[in-house]
Parts: sequence; structure tokens; C-alpha cells
Amino acid sequence: SDMWELPESVQPAGGLLRASAEEFFRPEGSDDLPAIIRRRIDAVRELFA
Repeated sequence: SDMWELPESVQPAGGLLRASAEEFFRPEGSDDLPAIIRRRIDAVRELFA
């Protein structure tokens, strides 16, 4: 879990990325993986827009 240790200043974003990663890797979502990836990319783009 060390890979999730982040500086205090980016903890909220880190939590969001962790939640996204957990959702991303859910087996039941694997049927529609390309769409999930696109949604993740769109979400990150909105985050930094």
C-alpha cells in the first residue's frame, strides 16, 4: 500500500485516484474496459481542466 502514500497537499486527489483504481480493477467491469478507461480519462481531464 506504500504506492498510495502521498504528500498532504494531494491527499484529496490521491483518494479520488484510489477510488477510481479500485473501481477500474473490479472484475465485473472488465467486459466494458475500453469505455471505463475513456470515463477515467475524461474524469481526470475534467479534474485538471
